[in-house]
Amino acid sequence: MPDALLQFSLPSTHESLEDAVEKMQAFLEGLELSESLAYIVTLLASEAITNGMAHGNKWEAIRTVDVRIEATDAAIECCVSDQGDGFRLDNIDNPLDPDNLLQSSGRGLYFMRTMADEFHTENSGSRIRLRFNRPGS
Repeated sequence: MPDALLQFSLPSTHESLEDAVEKMQAFLEGLELSESLAYIVTLLASEAITNGMAHGNKWEAIRTVDVRIEATDAAIECCVSDQGDGFRLDNIDNPLDPDNLLQSSGRGLYFMRTMADEFHTENSGSRIRLRFNRPGS
């Protein structure tokens, strides 16, 4: 059972992305997290939301992204689902490859995989689940 839960759906628009970030920041402020952990959760969750809107839903406002953030004493878990066809991790270019270093995008999944304590794709890639362990748990 979560200690705190934030759950919402939003259309795939730039404006709703801004609303999502504000909701997440307000939610995380009430959890007494370190500033750095709150920043990382917001950064990576907003990146997952952006990817769902852009790559999954193709910025079609009629398609939604669902966000669920659960907080317990042990961890913060974030699940972001879109209505797209998903993706396969092995089809994603490595942003550290010299040919990709100067690309203007393509680092979000890399950051999620390396900065979250756990990273999972589900539902053929149309759902991303992130876990951030809380210090002292």
